[in-house]
Amino acid sequence: MLCTDSNSPTPRALMSQLNFEQLTVLVIDDSKPMHAILRTILGAMRIKDVIFCSGGEEAQEELRARLPDIIISDWVMEPMSGYDLVKWVRQDENSPNPYIPIIVLTAYSDESEILKARDVGVTEILAKPLSVETLHHR
Repeated sequence: MLCTDSNSPTPRALMSQLNFEQLTVLVIDDSKPMHAILRTILGAMRIKDVIFCSGGEEAQEELRARLPDIIISDWVMEPMSGYDLVKWVRQDENSPNPYIPIIVLTAYSDESEILKARDVGVTEILAKPLSVETLHHR
């Protein structure tokens, strides 16, 4: 919540007070360079427990094995898209946690894709390229 009181801390100061060290994050992206970028960004946020998957099927197996606190997923992947993965997490009776926060990363941020992501149950959408600050804020 943003305050207008001049004595209130700024959003940047509030973000620096958050402790993400206890979080477990599941990253799903079919791009190894994006894994490296997210490893750097999440490391800058002091997140130590990060699970990397290269696709939706691998992510489903990982979600059955352990429950992360948050999912960060690419939207355009083959053979299982980010849309299909989110739909499985939110709607399938075998989903281990249909309420887990899901952040989708996409280079396709036109209105129809944003509405599609919202309608399937995405928590947040981030357009690529991303930064530490934009991911930290979400």
